[in-house]
Amino acid sequence: MNKYRRLDFSKLQFAETPVSYEDAVKNAAPFEIPEEMLNNKQELQITNAEKNYEKHCVRLEIVS
Repeated sequence: MNKYRRLDFSKLQFAETPVSYEDAVKNAAPFEIPEEMLNNKQELQITNAEKNYEKHCVRLEIVS
């Protein structure tokens, strides 16, 4: 069995009003992806994703 799931676009909900790029990234936490991962020598796994509807964001737990 494949460990990945297809994204069901019918379940996505889009905002009625557009959000500017500045508003979308103002609380974003930057991170760097190591060269080993970019060259497919090491995997990057997202182990958890939490939605925050008040802040309009998604928190990801990433393991390398």
